[in-house]
Amino acid sequence: MKPILTPIVLIIFKIIFKPALSQLTLLSVLVMSCLAPAAARAQADSKFPEQAEALMKEYVQSELFTGTVLVARNGKSIFRQAYGAANREWVIPNTVKTRYRIGSITKQFTAAAILQLADENKLGLDDPISQYLPGLPTSWGPATIHQLLSHTSGIPSYTSPDDSDAKLMPVKHTPQELIDLLKDVPLNYEHGTKFMYNNMGYVLLGRIIETVSGMSYPDYLAQKLLKPLKLRNSGYDDGRIVVGQLAQDYTDGPDQVVKGRLVNMSNAYAAGAMYSTVDDLFAWQQMLIKGNMLSPAALKAMFTDGGYHYGLGWFIHQNHSRKLYEHGGNIGAYSSMLAYYPDDKVTIIVLSNYGDEVVGKITDALARLSLGVAPAHRQVKVDPRLYSRFEGQYELGSATFVIRSKGDRLFAQLTGQRQLEIFPESEYRYFYKAVDVVLTFDKDAAGKIAAVTVDQEGSKTRAKRVD
Repeated sequence: MKPILTPIVLIIFKIIFKPALSQLTLLSVLVMSCLAPAAARAQADSKFPEQAEALMKEYVQSELFTGTVLVARNGKSIFRQAYGAANREWVIPNTVKTRYRIGSITKQFTAAAILQLADENKLGLDDPISQYLPGLPTSWGPATIHQLLSHTSGIPSYTSPDDSDAKLMPVKHTPQELIDLLKDVPLNYEHGTKFMYNNMGYVLLGRIIETVSGMSYPDYLAQKLLKPLKLRNSGYDDGRIVVGQLAQDYTDGPDQVVKGRLVNMSNAYAAGAMYSTVDDLFAWQQMLIKGNMLSPAALKAMFTDGGYHYGLGWFIHQNHSRKLYEHGGNIGAYSSMLAYYPDDKVTIIVLSNYGDEVVGKITDALARLSLGVAPAHRQVKVDPRLYSRFEGQYELGSATFVIRSKGDRLFAQLTGQRQLEIFPESEYRYFYKAVDVVLTFDKDAAGKIAAVTVDQEGSKTRAKRVD
């Protein structure tokens, strides 16, 4: 039976317990306010796979991408999927276990190796490189290890758009031979005064690792980083060894898909010769940020912007009003991207063996989806019967835009380039999913399509219809 409280006892009860009840209520509100975003995030993550799959389907069905992607939050994967063929000759599909050459993401591993050696007091980041690499061109010697890591040395690079693909990259070169190719080339600028992304710097870092450790770069990588971290599906690709489950890379030829250009992996070396999987790269990134391999000071140095939106092996900048650590890689026709939003604890990894031009866009689209940021463009439904009005040729300087429709799809092709699908943002405004270009069709006074305005990242050019 319930005891009956007298009015006096009831008053005392209220006086004594009112503050406690208020505190309890406040605590409940605080707990619920903390749980609400977490619950909302969990609900959003439960829907994420379906949304991400729909997003990826657009790229795959448009024949823009084959590869593997992974998205994770708070250290746990929320989306992980593979698309297309790892080998088109044998019709072998990509899987989440497929290995890809990761190009310049290798620089993170090289940077970590150098920082490990610094943690062991075997070198100093401010040491001149001549201390470890005697015989370098005199002007190179004063550059510091830190300047190599941060791309701020003035040392010339051996890769350049004008000749690296056609002449240098298919031919085997030792690191010393790469140095010899550039020994008479003047510095790009005084060491430490500018930023210029430079593969030669990381080749020299590979040689420093070998000199200081007494191990070859591939052996150091395997014994000091990959094996301790149990990254069993990653390694150094010298181009001769058989790498199981390695995807073949493909690109667009004049009339059909062809194999990627020949690259002798000796030229990539410590700047870009690794292969990996999405799972290994995710494990690598997680163990790195948790401090499992570097001292707090070394880790801080790696992720500190040196003034050029670059740390040591990572680009550091803002995207969607959030801090972003990222690095991509391109080698042959392989393309890769590893992006991490530290404040949101969101990781996005995209590895591709076809479709290098869309890897950055896919990474950003998945980031927008996972962060709740509106897409850059919203596709709308348009009556495809309208497309016939756009078909024709449009003169763009010395090139020509050709617009064609196929059923309920619209395509644009610039002279010498691949035909790509464009998607409606409105009846007369269309965007690419492959590149950051928007086409707006312009009408004349009679209502006929007379031109198309090409907007590429804010730069607009008008192409007049000529057919």
